[in-house]
Amino acid sequence: MASVEEEAEAQFITYDFAADEEFVEYRSRFDSTVASSGDVETTLRRRYFRQRIDANLPREPPASKGSSPTSRRHDATGASSSSPQASSLRPATSASSSGPSVFEKIVEKAQLRMVLNVGTFLLGIVAIILPDSGKRVSRALFVAMLSFTMSLLRVVGRPRLNKEYLSKVLACDDLHYLMYCTIFFESPNVQVCLMPIIIFSAVNSVRELHRWLSGNSPSILERFELGNRLQTVLRSGPALVLTVAKYEIFLSIYLIVTGFSRGARGLFMLFGYSNFLQVRYQASAYSRAAWGQLDGAIQGLLVKYLPAATPYYDRIRSSVKRFSSNGITSPEN
Repeated sequence: MASVEEEAEAQFITYDFAADEEFVEYRSRFDSTVASSGDVETTLRRRYFRQRIDANLPREPPASKGSSPTSRRHDATGASSSSPQASSLRPATSASSSGPSVFEKIVEKAQLRMVLNVGTFLLGIVAIILPDSGKRVSRALFVAMLSFTMSLLRVVGRPRLNKEYLSKVLACDDLHYLMYCTIFFESPNVQVCLMPIIIFSAVNSVRELHRWLSGNSPSILERFELGNRLQTVLRSGPALVLTVAKYEIFLSIYLIVTGFSRGARGLFMLFGYSNFLQVRYQASAYSRAAWGQLDGAIQGLLVKYLPAATPYYDRIRSSVKRFSSNGITSPEN
């Protein structure tokens, strides 16, 4: 009977990456930053597959995990006759091949990620349904921050102090939504901010459930076509992300209308949220598509009902475009 790793490897080999729009976007954002050495395309595909589809896929192809006994004996002989520098590297090599570290075990724990996502979803629903309470909203945002932090560390790895690592962190959706949660944390009457968090936590819960069942109880996925139902939800992910991007635009209108009545806190939220929208516009094709659809709708209405206002709107568009192009542009994870 094939192991879950072998099943994941087989699924990886037959997976149609070209038809996955989310992967195409993911791949395009690494063109300017990923090192050219090695098989970059295979590395990105394997990383994407582990993160988004099946975490049971081995980090490296089976052929690269080890070598034949003869080659291992040859390597050992060569190492024994090499310079002192080679022997000094042996402890580090043996330590890195001894198995996953405690850090990796924590961030790769599917059950913990699922608990955090389900907790975020339930707390968000409760905060919206029950009478207004800033504490309920803050609880949901706090658990969401834990979930995004764990997901961020899972994508970028153990914290390191170098430019490449910082670039990877700044490119991650998880960091952007940590920023989002921070903007609204401990603020009253902001239940409207929970909708994107609820949607993401629901989709992530389904993804983690599917991964866990695939690795531990694959027979359950076959009952009542549960696997197909979960895959249907996951395939709707891009459409839901676009919906969230549209919602974030209308949320900015809500904050402009109500922000000045909140005093200094409202102005802080407006400032922070404008920076969040700028980052999302640069990092997410879905956000740019949402803004493009809104722009097209406004231009259509102006041409039809108020053509005299078109030049003024064009000036606003130019100002917004300059503002959006002044920030950090880095690839998405």
